[in-house]
Amino acid sequence: MISSPTVTPSDFYAIRNPLGTSDDTMETPITSPEILYKYRYCDANALSLLAADKLYLARVEAFNDPFEFLIPAATIGAAATDDPDAIFARIEHEHRSDKVHASMRVCAFSEISDDLLMWGHYADCHKGFCIRFEFANDAQIPRMLFPIEYQPSLPDYNQPIKGAIDIVRIRGLTKSDKWAYEREWRIIGHVAADEAHTGEFRMPYTPASITGIIFGLRTPTLHKELIRKILQDHSHVKYFHAYKRHDEFALSFREITTPKNII
Repeated sequence: MISSPTVTPSDFYAIRNPLGTSDDTMETPITSPEILYKYRYCDANALSLLAADKLYLARVEAFNDPFEFLIPAATIGAAATDDPDAIFARIEHEHRSDKVHASMRVCAFSEISDDLLMWGHYADCHKGFCIRFEFANDAQIPRMLFPIEYQPSLPDYNQPIKGAIDIVRIRGLTKSDKWAYEREWRIIGHVAADEAHTGEFRMPYTPASITGIIFGLRTPTLHKELIRKILQDHSHVKYFHAYKRHDEFALSFREITTPKNII
C-alpha cells in the first residue's frame, strides 16, 4: 500500500493555477460529463485508493506521452534558430525540468468505458477494472475538471500567454489527435514547491461519487471479491462484468446482481 500526503479538494482547487497565481477566474464555466471513468490495474495502490475514497495525483513524468506539458516561455520563438528540432529540444530542456513542471500533479479520466485499447493499456490487459464516477455528487471536483483538446499539430508556442489558466488549458491540455480515442478529462494542479520532490499525493472525493465498478474480461475472481469487500460499505455502488460481443470487435457490460454470478 502507498502512504501519501492528502490534498483536500478545496486546497487543490485553490492552487489549480499551476504557476501559483491567485487568479481563479474562468471565461466560461466548463460542464463536465455526468459520468467519467478511470481504468485501473488491480494492484495494492489501486485497492488502497478505493478503500480510502481517494484519487491519485500523478507526476507528469508518469504519463506515457512524452509531449505532455511542454510549456515554453513566450520569449522563445522561431527566430532563435533555423532548426525546428533544436527549438523543440531547447524548449523541452528548459521547461520540463523546472520547478513548475516538478510540482504539477494530474489525475486523468475518460468519457468512455468500453475502449479496447484503454482496457489493454491501463487495465492490465483486461485483468483490471474500471471505476465509474459521477462527480455531480461532489461539491468541488466538477470545478476542477478540464477536457483535453486534441490537435493534429503542436500548439503555436509564440502566441501570447494571457495568464496561468491559459497555460493550463492550452499548453497543458493539448495533445496529439492520435490520442483522441481516449476522450480524456483531467484534474490538474500543483503542490507546494518545497513538497514537489517528496512523496506522492492523494485527493479525497465524496464516497457517493463512485457509482460503479466494471470488471474486465480477465479480472480474476479473487480480485472481484476483494474489490466488493473493500466497497462493502458503499451499498449504492453497482458492479458490472465485461463480455466480448460476437458480432464485432467490441465489449458489452452486464450488471452483476448477486454474488453468485460474480464470475
